[in-house]
Amino acid sequence: MISMAENGRNLNVVEVGREDMALFEVKRERLSGSEARRELEGLREKAEALGTKKRIHLYLIAREVTGRKPGEAYDLKDLEEILRGSKASYFPKT
Repeated sequence: MISMAENGRNLNVVEVGREDMALFEVKRERLSGSEARRELEGLREKAEALGTKKRIHLYLIAREVTGRKPGEAYDLKDLEEILRGSKASYFPKT
């Protein structure tokens, strides 16, 4: 895992195999669906700036996401359900 800091914000990068890379942004606060979408757009911009040819998977994790949640955004309830196995994995298979 590579961790990069930009203007006091952390971006965690995990390389998965030769063809894939996952980028995670973790927020401690509660976000609305529109705030989550803005954060994901910023994450997409960071991904493009990496200039890699790998497939990039983006994930935003927040304490809570209220309202309409984007597909790449997860909150603590989602993670709990994933870890307990009560929901199928949200993460794409490569």
